[in-house]
Amino acid sequence: MRAELEIQEPYHRRSQIWGRAALTRRTALFTAMSLCLFAGSQHALAQNAIAANAGAQTTADPSVVSNSGNTKKPDENKASDKKPVVLEAVSVSGILGSLNRTIETKRDETAVVDAISAEDVGKFPDTNLAESLQHITGVQITRDGNGEGQYVTVRGLPTDFTLATFNGISTTSVNPGVRTFDFNLISPDFVQTLKVYKSSRADLDEGGIAANVDMETVSPFGIGKERTLLTAKMQGSPGETSNRNYPDITGLYSNVFDNGRFGVTVGFDWNKRFFLNQSSDASPLYGVTINGKGPYYAYSETGYSNQQSKIDTRTGYVSVQWKPIQSTTATLTGFYAHRDSYYATADFGVVPLEPYGQSTYNGPGADYSVDKNGVFTRLNMPDVAYTFYNTVSNDRSTMKNLRLNVATRVGNWDFSETAQYSSSHDTLAWVRPLLINSAVANQTPTPGAPIYGGYQIYPGAAVQGYLLDPSINVSNATSWVNQQFKDVYQTSGDTLKSLQADITRSFNEGVIQSIKFGAKVYNRARPFNYNYWVYAFPAGNANFPFSAVTQSPSWANSVLGNYNGPGVRPSSLFFINPNQWINQNFGSLDGFRNNPQTQLISNPGNHWDMVERGRDAYVMANFGFNGAVPISGNFGARYVDTTEQFLYNAYNLANIVFPPCQIGVAGCEGAKFPPVTKTDQRGGSHEVLPSLNAVADLGNDMNLRFAASKTISLPTIDSMVPVPTINIDAFLISEGNANLKPFSSINYDLSWEWYFRSSSMLSLAAYDKKIHGFIQEGAATQNIGGYTFHVSYPVNGSNGYVRGIEADYKQALDFLPSFWSGFGFEVNGTYSKGQQDAAPQYNIVATSFPGLSKLTYNATLFYEKYGFSGMITLNHRGQYMIDQNLWGLNTTEEIGNSRTQVDMQAQYKIDDHVAIFLDMKNAFDKPHSQRAKHAVSRLMAGQRSPRDGWRHSEFLNVLLTTGEWLEAGQCGKHAAPMDQEAEHVKRVLGTGDVGIRSRRLHEGGRTAAASF
Repeated sequence: MRAELEIQEPYHRRSQIWGRAALTRRTALFTAMSLCLFAGSQHALAQNAIAANAGAQTTADPSVVSNSGNTKKPDENKASDKKPVVLEAVSVSGILGSLNRTIETKRDETAVVDAISAEDVGKFPDTNLAESLQHITGVQITRDGNGEGQYVTVRGLPTDFTLATFNGISTTSVNPGVRTFDFNLISPDFVQTLKVYKSSRADLDEGGIAANVDMETVSPFGIGKERTLLTAKMQGSPGETSNRNYPDITGLYSNVFDNGRFGVTVGFDWNKRFFLNQSSDASPLYGVTINGKGPYYAYSETGYSNQQSKIDTRTGYVSVQWKPIQSTTATLTGFYAHRDSYYATADFGVVPLEPYGQSTYNGPGADYSVDKNGVFTRLNMPDVAYTFYNTVSNDRSTMKNLRLNVATRVGNWDFSETAQYSSSHDTLAWVRPLLINSAVANQTPTPGAPIYGGYQIYPGAAVQGYLLDPSINVSNATSWVNQQFKDVYQTSGDTLKSLQADITRSFNEGVIQSIKFGAKVYNRARPFNYNYWVYAFPAGNANFPFSAVTQSPSWANSVLGNYNGPGVRPSSLFFINPNQWINQNFGSLDGFRNNPQTQLISNPGNHWDMVERGRDAYVMANFGFNGAVPISGNFGARYVDTTEQFLYNAYNLANIVFPPCQIGVAGCEGAKFPPVTKTDQRGGSHEVLPSLNAVADLGNDMNLRFAASKTISLPTIDSMVPVPTINIDAFLISEGNANLKPFSSINYDLSWEWYFRSSSMLSLAAYDKKIHGFIQEGAATQNIGGYTFHVSYPVNGSNGYVRGIEADYKQALDFLPSFWSGFGFEVNGTYSKGQQDAAPQYNIVATSFPGLSKLTYNATLFYEKYGFSGMITLNHRGQYMIDQNLWGLNTTEEIGNSRTQVDMQAQYKIDDHVAIFLDMKNAFDKPHSQRAKHAVSRLMAGQRSPRDGWRHSEFLNVLLTTGEWLEAGQCGKHAAPMDQEAEHVKRVLGTGDVGIRSRRLHEGGRTAAASF
């Protein structure tokens, strides 16, 4: 009988927020018991012998050896030179097992690498890969609007600078226009190890200036025995009126046959989650004058929002391995992930100057105050509009990944051939009724009556307050006038086909231990299409009233219910069921789209196709020599050649025909575009990327590492699409640049490591990255048809840098007596600074990198003994830039405030099959918050300090709190974290046409702006 000790790895949760902040309800998951079946533990000694034989053969898998970059002597890497390994009867997993594997991975690599290993098969430390990665020193995560980890930031560089790979090969993205991998899409239950390569090697795929994150999946030869795993739990929110109980079920089966020559691993995961979010936000400032005074700076809109979210994620996995002969292993790996996301929002907002974007006001009744920088701290006036809209959106994201590898060892030669097909698709559909209450154009139930309103900023308060007209009951749908109904349908895709060959020649003696060389070719196609239909209500038109389908669900009420600060807020919000409105008045969605009064808005810039082709080749030598200080490592170079081809609709912006009415007024929708021409444009680049990694063995279990390399990150797709896109309502134009060159960086890393005892390590590291040709957003204005449009366009502007130090200390206290030997701890921290230099020729000022926190640190205390395990984790993140030029107007910065969070977890293992654990996130209910800064540029040639180019006026904090979550688990596996944060950054497409809502789809991106 095989005994299995199952314990957990220490972990950290780092919290990061992009986009709209949210005030969430305090919520918890109830406790549950889950059943785990380990069929492999019920077999006799004969089965154990087969498993042991398979485990011994696993070490001979050339595909693993060829990708590891280790520098052991050739005879140490050949399974044929080893005696059969007999596995012991006890398999240790859990905290110490994972910790040991993590430490050994770091120690054995020649590059600067950190890793996270699964506690056991199907038991990664978290139910989200991004949340697992944040345990690693210097890694931060970007969370989606529901608080779940989504993207990864390493050492403070933007998420686009992190390359994600599956088993060493790049993969696709479900998000349109970007290359960033969504780590929240797939289940971590089929990932064995996450490796973060902080320094580069010639045999690593290009694209990661910050880091390469490789997801190594489980395999039957790696598991090495028959294994059956079934985990199940229910997730819910006790005490909530909208409580939901949803499942998270994982199953996995693995076995080897024919004396270890053939193996199969199959698995599935089904995870449903429910979220309730509340948020307060403000769109960027813009310059205005009031009765000849100014310029002052006012919000273009302020708003509150309640949101209900339902997420359904399903993952399937298969891995088949075959050894036709002892020297050859064929591995076929397949991954399928599908995510359905449903969002319903109720949004209330105030537009101080109506119609939207008006920059002057001349008339009576304006009551305002400004600070020393001309920012309105109070603005109350009759020329105001109240807006109310409900959005229901459905997003379907799918990723497929199929990889075939054949690895062969012949004498001192290793051959590895890999073919990969990866395909991701995303379909976003949303509908939204918009109501308005404004004296402009008689958009009010009482025509001609003046309407007052505005906002006020309270010093020290987390959110802004409203100055509401007491004659209007904004919580009653009959107090509003129909303005428009919008229907949006967006599709995007990303298909990657690649072939790669690697050859390694090993040498039995000499300084050069092996030479590895290889080549890769790939083809990547990315289409994007966006259409929307608008039903605009003329002033005074009462047809098809929205109030007839008004509901008052519990999630739409209690506006900022947990916030008790100053300021007036609506007492409640209502909800208009848009699907019910369509069915009652048009019969179906097709009936709505085909109605004569429904207008199809076809912006030519919202349709394009892109094909990228790449050819890579590399050579890398592994070296090692003995001496007073033994040194090993590798050096090499990688050649990268990429070409991009865009097919899009081109047109002349100057020939756009605007409607005769005033843009922004009810019934004044859209514009007529001039004839378009299908245009083909190409871009491309080629680079040579040298690299060096060296490790000196200082003795006494100490290593000193040095790495130097040149790396690149390719431009985002949306920044390269050459067609201009125009947002008529917000007077924005965004243009791409097909001739953009990649970001390039010269990198230096120095790391000292001391492995002073088992399960313990101390490391110190310093790094410096000098980034060249930094892609930045230039800004200009353009007059079209009498309207002034703000134009943003990407350029290879200036240079930048990021540099810092890291420290990591892990120790198991197993040398202590009795009870105390179960304790251990980890402490790590990163100090980093950096900036993008100014580019005055493009109206670009020097700023820090989005997402860069100067100081981050983690501390974890864990305990495991007598069947009990638990941990307390503290995470701190310093303030960071969210957007250095919100909305492209050069007036507003968006900053995330510093924050410290404590998480706790405890588990008791009843027997080998059943365990119970509780998981509490954000134990002290610490809020997330962000603030905006007014920024006026003084462009200076060669300026280095962002403070030299910006004067700040802090005028708003936006509050977010996350509730406590008690989670139920099984066999050491974490239950799904359900922290609730800002409204989903991808779903901002469904919340409005203006302000921050049209900018936060992706940091620095233009896809959202292109959508309107």
